[in-house]
Parts: sequence; C-alpha cells; structure tokens
Amino acid sequence: MKKLFVVIFILAAGIATTFYLIKTKPQKANKPSQQQVWTVASQTVQLQTLTPQLRLYARVESPSYAHLSTGLTANVQQILVKEGQQVNKGQLLLVLDDAEIQIKIQQYNANLAEIAANIALENNQHQHNKTALTQEKNLLALAEQAQKRAQNLYQQKIGSEAELDKTRQNTETYRLTVNKRQLDLNNHEQRLKQLTANQQQIIALQKLAKLDAMRCQLSAPFTGMVTEINTAVGERVNVSAVLISLYDNQHLELRAQVPDRYVVAFNPHLNIHADVAVKFSRLAGSVQAQKGGLDVLFQLIEAKTPLRLGQFVPLVVDLPAIKNAVAVPYDALYGKNTVYKLVAEAGNGQQLARLTVNIIGERFLGSQKHLLIQSAQLYQNDVLLTTQLPNAINGLIVKSVED
Repeated sequence: MKKLFVVIFILAAGIATTFYLIKTKPQKANKPSQQQVWTVASQTVQLQTLTPQLRLYARVESPSYAHLSTGLTANVQQILVKEGQQVNKGQLLLVLDDAEIQIKIQQYNANLAEIAANIALENNQHQHNKTALTQEKNLLALAEQAQKRAQNLYQQKIGSEAELDKTRQNTETYRLTVNKRQLDLNNHEQRLKQLTANQQQIIALQKLAKLDAMRCQLSAPFTGMVTEINTAVGERVNVSAVLISLYDNQHLELRAQVPDRYVVAFNPHLNIHADVAVKFSRLAGSVQAQKGGLDVLFQLIEAKTPLRLGQFVPLVVDLPAIKNAVAVPYDALYGKNTVYKLVAEAGNGQQLARLTVNIIGERFLGSQKHLLIQSAQLYQNDVLLTTQLPNAINGLIVKSVED
C-alpha cells in the first residue's frame, strides 16, 4: 500500500511540473500581417493629337481580265505561250487551223466571179436588145403597111382573103416580138439589181470568212500575264470555248473591305503605309451580301516586286487625327473599356483605381499594336497599369516599374 502511494505521488508531481512548465513558457510576439505587393509595368500618360490607323489586307485585282475564246469550230494548231508568262499587247498567243475557212473563201471568190460574169452578160444583152428593138419596130411597121395594102386590095376585090389573113398574122407576130423585146429592156434594171444584191451577199459572206480566218490567230489585247491555258495542240475547239485567260498587270488595283464606320474617312488625301506605293481610288459600287462593310479600291502606283492576281498586300491607313488621345499597349485594357490608374498610397506602394475609357482606334508602332483611348478623367502624367493582373481590383497595392 505504501508503494502504491509513492507511485501515485510521483505521477501527480510529474503532471503538476509539466503543467507548470507549459504555463510559464515565454510567448512569441505577434507580427502584424503584411499585404502582398505586386510588381507591375506602367506607362506615364502623354495626352497627344494622334492618328488612328486601320490595318487592311487588300487583294490584288485587275480591271481588265480577259477570257479569250473563238467564234468558230477548228483544230488548235499552235500554242505559243505558257501559264504565268508575261506577254505584250498584240503578241500572238495561239493559232487555229484555218484550212476549212480558206476553202470557204475560195468558194466565195468563185461565186463572185460567176456573178461578175452574169452582170457583164446582162449588160451585153441589154445593148443587143436596144438594137434589136429598133429593127423589130421597123419590121412591125413594114408588116402593118403590108396589111393595109392587102386590106385595100381585098376591098377592091383584087386580093384574096387568105392574103389578108397572112399579112395580119405577120403583123401580130412582129408586134408580139417587139413587146417581148421591150419587156426584156424594162426588166434590165431589176435583173441587174438582183445580180448586184447577190454579189453583195457573197461579198459579206466572204468578209465573214476572212474575219474567221483572222480569228484563227489569238493575240493579246493588252500587256499582261497569262493565267490559264484551257486547250492543247490538236484539240478541236467549239464556238465560244475559252482557250486562254490573261489579265492586265500594268494597271493593277487593290481591293479591301472596310468596316462601315470608317468608310466616310476615305478620301484621295489619305496617308497609306505599305510595301507598295498605292493611293485611294474609289469606293465599290455595291455592297456584297453577308459582308459587314464596303469594299475600297486602291490604285497601285509602284511595287518593288511584281504582284500576282489574288495576292494579299497588308496596308495601314491613317485616319483623321484625334485630340487628347493616349496610345497604350493591349495589356493595359481590361474587358471592353476598362483601364487602371496607379495612385499614391500611404506606404511606399501605389493603389489601382478603375477607369472607364473610350476606345477610339488602333495605332501600329513598329511591330506592336497599340490602342488609342480617351477619357475626361485622364490627365497629363497620370500613370496607367500596363500589366495583365488576374486579380486587378480597385485598391490593390502594386509597385510600378515604368515602361
């Protein structure tokens, strides 16, 4: 029993000693918590008169794009150019076989010779008819005199009735001959006009055949570039078949779509930045369906390297200048129209202050694209946040490193 008491006493003394040591342990001083300070990039506001810029991607076009076709059916004899080849105005591009057309021309020549001979025969016959008519009229007069004598003799009971009938028959025969000859003379002009009309018709057909012969040779209508060859030597082509396509590369244009809100700013005095020399030409005559703007056409003045049809050329167009504008990097923008100013804080840092601004355009500084903004609450030498912070809110403590 005495041993149990000793054990209990020792345990109680140990517990009491441990409790005393815990209670009398020195306490650590509590340090005040510190808010995290974010190191950010910033930009000092410089209010300026700045020119918004519009970047366009213009497509190279040509106002003269020709699809050369044939107006006849013939075999391709020669192709003298290749796709992508530069050609000069009037240069021969393709030759068709004109053998069939030359046969037609020979036929028309023979028809014209025949008609010319018939006209000569008609004129000769007309001269003969005039001479013969005089002679036949004389014979008719003699026949009429013979008829009168026979009539007198018959009335005097000297001549017979048979002799009188014979003289009457001769008179009518000569009269019929004279009338026929006179009709031939009267119809001379009509027969001559008919022959002349036939002659003119053959001449017209001959001209068409010669025109077809000329069409067998396709020449370049302007100086330009061949884009397509749609046939081969030996192929028989039909009427209106497109054989060669080419465009005028001496008067190229650039076409770009411009949003509606910028269209009113386009005029011949625009300053345009590009690797090629261009100037504003005109607005498109119509708006294409399902497009949110109007096409603008630029005239190409000079290019360091030849441009091809359909090639895209980047352009940067200066729009009318805006006063009291600030150019900031895109990282300065939060949402659609929010930026943050850096304002002084009681300590060594700065606080963020939310600010709503108007986006008035873009500006390209070298390879970087900047936003142009305006706000009545932006003042000269204000400092703007230019770092994207995921937790940017009003009052956030930051430390700025100005760009």
